[in-house]
Parts: sequence; C-alpha cells; structure tokens
Amino acid sequence: MRVTVLTDDLALRETLSRLCSRYRRLEAAVAWCGSPGSGVPYDLLGPIARRTTALVGVDFDHTHPDGLARLRELGVAVRIVDKCDGIFHPKVYLFSRQGRSALLVGSANLTPSAFFDNREAAVLLEGSLLEMRTTVAQIRSALAGWRGLSTSMTSRWLDEYRKQFKWACGPFKGSRKRLSPAVRDEQSTTPLTFIRKASWAEFYAKVKSRLRREKRIDPWGVVLRDARTIIPGDLTVSMLDKRNVRSLLLGRGPKGIYAMFGSVTANGRSLPMFLNRGSDRQRRYLVKVFNAVKKMGRRVDYDELLRMFEGLWSLRARRGTWIWMSTWGRILLLARPNVYLSICYDGVREHLAEQLNMPKSKLNTPKGYVEVLKLLHATPWFNSPRPGRPGEEQWIWDNRVAYIDALYYAI
Repeated sequence: MRVTVLTDDLALRETLSRLCSRYRRLEAAVAWCGSPGSGVPYDLLGPIARRTTALVGVDFDHTHPDGLARLRELGVAVRIVDKCDGIFHPKVYLFSRQGRSALLVGSANLTPSAFFDNREAAVLLEGSLLEMRTTVAQIRSALAGWRGLSTSMTSRWLDEYRKQFKWACGPFKGSRKRLSPAVRDEQSTTPLTFIRKASWAEFYAKVKSRLRREKRIDPWGVVLRDARTIIPGDLTVSMLDKRNVRSLLLGRGPKGIYAMFGSVTANGRSLPMFLNRGSDRQRRYLVKVFNAVKKMGRRVDYDELLRMFEGLWSLRARRGTWIWMSTWGRILLLARPNVYLSICYDGVREHLAEQLNMPKSKLNTPKGYVEVLKLLHATPWFNSPRPGRPGEEQWIWDNRVAYIDALYYAI
C-alpha cells in the first residue's frame, strides 16, 4: 500500500483528477460543498460522477445550493446529512475499481477554496483490495452509519434550502468579515483565480466546457485560423488597405465573423481613423511591431515589449483619439495567440484588474498590459509541455493565451 501526503493545492487537484479518471466508483462524505462558479472541483468529477454517491452536510448553511444543484446535474447521487447530534464534519473520498482502492482523507471539502486558495492537507492511501481491506471496511462502516443520518436531496428540499440559504446570508451582505463561508468562497474564488493556478489539464477542460456551450463551430478558432491564412507571413503597409485584413484587425467581417476577441470599433473610431488617416510613418511602425511580435522567440523580453507598446500607444491619427491597449491587444493576439490576449471585453478587464489589484483603466495602458502578461506567463498551464497528439487539445495549447477570451466571454 502506497501512502502519499498532499499539502499543495495543485497536487491535490491533480490527484483528484487522476483518481476520478482511473477508478470506477466514488463514495464521498464532506461537511460542505461550495459554489460551482469556477468549475473546480466539480469539473474534475466528470469521468466518475454518475458512479458517485455523496453525503453532504449543511450545518450553519455553509453548503452552497448551487453546488448541490451542480452535483445533481453531473449525475451524482446526493444525500443530505441533517440528523446529526453534532456537526457533520468528515472529508472522505473512497475510490474503488476491480482489485484496487484509494482513500483520500484530509481537510478538503468539496469547495473551490479547498482546491485553490486554502492551506489544506490530505493523505492518500492507495493499493490492492487485499492490502486495504481493513481500512476500506472501516470507512464503509462509517459511511453506512452517516447514511442513516441522511435524507435524499429532492427538488423540493433543494428549493426550500435555497430560500433558507438566501435568508441566512442576507444579513451579512457588505460585511466581508462576517460573510458565510459559502458566499465568501463564491466571491473570492473567481475564474481568475482558476486562471492563475490551473494546470494545463484543468485549463483545457474549462475551455472545452465553454466551447461546448456554443451552438456553432468554435468562433474563436475561426478568427485565429483565418488570421494565419490572411496574414501567413509578414504584414506589409499595403495590406492595411485590403478589406479582409481590415476586417480581421478591426473585428468585423460579414455577419460579424471576426467579432470574437472583441470588435475594436466598439472602443471608438480610433483605429479605423488611424488606418484611414494615419501617416506613412505611423503605419510603418504598426507593421514593424506586428512583425517583430510575430517573430519573437519563446523567451519574452518584457522591457522591450513595454517600449514597443508605448510606441503603439503614442500613435494617434489626425483628429483622432488615443488608441488604447484594448485595441492593440487584439492585434498583438492575431500575431502571437500563444503569448498575447485581447482585453476588448469589459468582463476580461474587470476580472484581470481585480486579480492585479489595479483600476481597470490601468490595464488599457502599456504598463498594465505588460503586468497582465507577466502574471499569465508564470502560470502552470502556460508553462506546461505541448500535448503530443495532434487535434483540438494541441490547437488550444498553441493558442492558449488567446483562449482566455473564451472563458470570460459574456461574463
């Protein structure tokens, strides 16, 4: 029997993901489950969800009703432990398959905070059924006893609990110190925390989940693939006058085909005016930066980037207005979607600004945009090895920073 101690949030998530993928059945008992807003840990349960039973406590109304609804949506058989004399407080995950078992026991509830923000500790016992027969028997005995203190989670029960949860949390609005843990968990563990800490497998799963909600072919992929076709090599000054190039740069096109990553015309008429009225020197500088970015090596020189971005930011069309980084970001993304992101959408700026503890307006400046890049380029998912098998996963990895836009779209 192998014993592993887990004290790192990434190791905890990777372990849960591995166990859910390799085992056939999960029996879990947790004191609370949290908001499903960030996707984790609920998305990790996917492969095993329909063969999972979960005993969940609701003491102090700390379990989030949306989390319970998400478990039911995944196909988990949920029972509510509400007949305890004391507080229901275990955190037990028992996995089994033919000939083997794994037991994860520790401090982690089924909440985003437990798997991203908190300082948790857990012990994993894994081995053959023969090696673990005594331990498994003891845990199954405890689970059976807790099940006797539970009731089935019906739709009617969930509706009533949702009302109770809303009432219980209402008095604490506006006082962060006194917020219910379920509400604090929902507010503090945003998708942006996910972006900062996720592994590649988690990031890819989140992007795939977002793409599945589209009723058409991946619209972000359409823009990125057409960018490679329309500008296969260097950009030239003469190309700036071509209709398809302009549609791509501005985020327009027939029926809004290039609207994903943001239509920069929505940020004012600055870039169209620049393309129409800008001097030859200005247009040459734009082309020079685009091509330099496209050819830049794997290692990013942030000081050099800042100088280039400040040069872009200073460009101004005759009688035009300043062109912000929300516009230049889209154009940089078209050159190197594995390095740069679009911040055209307000939802993107809002969440990134919260993460960096800066005003949204600063993100629209060269310095703020470079700070965002430094944050993203230090993440586990960005620094992961390229997937070996050609296909959707490899495509998204090759354009991974650009696909942040998909996660924030319509938030």
